Amino acid sequence: MAGGEPQAASPPPGSASPGSAPPGSAPPGSAEDGGAPQAAGPAEHRASWAELFFDLVAVAGVAAFAHVLHAPSPHAWAVFVLGFGALWMCWTSFMVYGNTAGTTTRTVRLVIGMTMIAAMVASVDGLAENLGAGSGETHADAHNIHATVFAIAYLGARFFAAQSWNRGEVVTDWPVAQQAVGALPWLASIWAPPSWTLWLWGAGLTIDVLILVLVQRSDMVERFNERIREHERRAQAGRGRPARLRRLGQDTAHRGPRGGRQRRGERPLTVVGRALDPEHLDERMSLFVIIVLGESILQVIEAAAQAEWTAALLLAGAAAITVAACLFGLSVVLGGAGVPLLRLSGLALRAALGFHSLTTACLVIIAVGLGGAVESAAEAPGGTVRWLLWGGLGGYFLIGALASLITLPGSWPRALMWLLTGTLLPVLCAIFVTRLPGAAMLWLTVLIVGFHLAGGARPAPQPTAPEHAG
Repeated sequence: MAGGEPQAASPPPGSASPGSAPPGSAPPGSAEDGGAPQAAGPAEHRASWAELFFDLVAVAGVAAFAHVLHAPSPHAWAVFVLGFGALWMCWTSFMVYGNTAGTTTRTVRLVIGMTMIAAMVASVDGLAENLGAGSGETHADAHNIHATVFAIAYLGARFFAAQSWNRGEVVTDWPVAQQAVGALPWLASIWAPPSWTLWLWGAGLTIDVLILVLVQRSDMVERFNERIREHERRAQAGRGRPARLRRLGQDTAHRGPRGGRQRRGERPLTVVGRALDPEHLDERMSLFVIIVLGESILQVIEAAAQAEWTAALLLAGAAAITVAACLFGLSVVLGGAGVPLLRLSGLALRAALGFHSLTTACLVIIAVGLGGAVESAAEAPGGTVRWLLWGGLGGYFLIGALASLITLPGSWPRALMWLLTGTLLPVLCAIFVTRLPGAAMLWLTVLIVGFHLAGGARPAPQPTAPEHAG
């Protein structure tokens, strides 16, 4: 043990034996990272029991944000988009830590992150009810409590996750781990007027998205090393070097075979990149999608438990569970990283993370629509339920079509078919099919998703070395 943190439990049965480097990591000094040294990546591994335990907080978070959409309004949609985006960012940060740490993942570190994310989830109901509500004293107090707790817990989770890597390492596939600028608007929101809170949160998440899109892998390592070389030149000129960079050049994380810290030793001042293990990434993101699909089942069960049990309800419940099963097949069995038609071998891993965030958001929306349709099994649901179900489904297939175009050369006929029958058709149904009872709506949805599932083909084993473009 080191620093009182026990190591995570061993991976579940069936995990691969440790290797020397993860599949897909660039060799040291390769041109991929601009000639900069590349740290030895984690051994190939499966999700550990500690990581699966950590995912319990994601289960609670998905349920909380699904509840926000039960009464959708512009304010509720803003809370859902920004809050779910923040939850996903925190979960992904700790998932990336587990990906790069491998068998040295610390259970205590995951539990601390879990606690911070749990505080965020506990604040969601208060955000939905009070944030942006009237100007009365009670609402203002409630806003200050829930929004402040949410922002502080988010900042704490992001900061703690960023400390998971050794000094001198940068995670080239997850650059927000080394960039704190996106956290500044969240920090400002703690003292800002209530009407500014959601705008500041949106600005913070937008900055993080821009960092993911614009910061290149090779640029990250080279930029950090150039800063160190510049400070070395200043030191040689007699102007010294800041302590922070001096510490960066020390090997502060040499660990023995039992995880204990060894004596610090100087090493050449340099920064190395850490690449992600695509096999572990695929598994962890697919597990998150399964968590969201579990919320679909929960929404259906809750709706059925509160409704009058009739033949229409039974038909609606069977159709809703069939839809969830078809979405599982499209995302997990026929897709990659939980995204339909995605192939990790043809996409930068950070782009795959972006597709994953959009896919899971659409699945949460669909889950709420499924529950609403079951609740109105024998009568025509309102427009809100139609748009949640079919609008979310249209977004889901749109993401799959884009993933296909980007990662599968020559797949434009399938992508076009998905756009017409998976995106355009549900949207047209939401606009014009207004009198179908909920059970009929759900069976029509079964036909749509079942058609795409039947037309899919089980993918060949994906290469484990993705293209780390950008």
